[in-house]
Amino acid sequence: MPISARLRTAAELIAFPRIADIGTDHAFLPIYAVERGLAEAAVACDLSPGSLAKAGRNIAAAGLSGKIRTGLGDGLEPLVLGEAQCAVLAGMGGHLMIGILRRSPEITAGLSQIILQPQNDVPFVRRAVHAMDMLIADEKIVRDRGKYYNILDCRPGTINGPEDGAGRPYGDAGYEFGRLPIDRNDPVLREYLCVTIRKNGDILEKIRSGGSGGAAARVSELQRITALAREALACMPT
Repeated sequence: MPISARLRTAAELIAFPRIADIGTDHAFLPIYAVERGLAEAAVACDLSPGSLAKAGRNIAAAGLSGKIRTGLGDGLEPLVLGEAQCAVLAGMGGHLMIGILRRSPEITAGLSQIILQPQNDVPFVRRAVHAMDMLIADEKIVRDRGKYYNILDCRPGTINGPEDGAGRPYGDAGYEFGRLPIDRNDPVLREYLCVTIRKNGDILEKIRSGGSGGAAARVSELQRITALAREALACMPT
């Protein structure tokens, strides 16, 4: 079964045999994970009966009905405590996925790993993960069909507060772009930072040449992000 680069990257971060895919849609991720031995059993969860019906058909077609069950409900609600060791939340907004985790504190606390692939508000997600006393143990960035996606491997516990897996403080640039990819000199992140600086520069030039009123807040935010992108690049050896 074909699977996108962002979902494949998320699946390859799975470190435990029993997983749950939240907002599974077609169940591509759990099917991929079980077929390739990345997981032994899975729960494919979705709020939409229509999506879950499609997921069930795909699971049956793959011959995995005995290893992947479907669960209808909001967020983590379809899960039984202890049923899954790892939950994957991919392809949804950052505020939505953090809200899902916070609405089911008992299930969330019982997980050994949470893999997050937010579609937006990634800096918020990083800060929220730390505020929930979780550690970002790893983070990948992937370019998929012209867009950039961050995938966070979150585990219980922090090291003296908001720090990365090596115990180094995140800092504003780390929260904005990912401390671990910066430290790893990730080539995809480097590409993304260069794109961000160039795009922000173009937007700022248009705002200034157009003399738009009420654009001060927008200009300030673009300048802030550009400065952090330059700071992150400066930390990445060439």
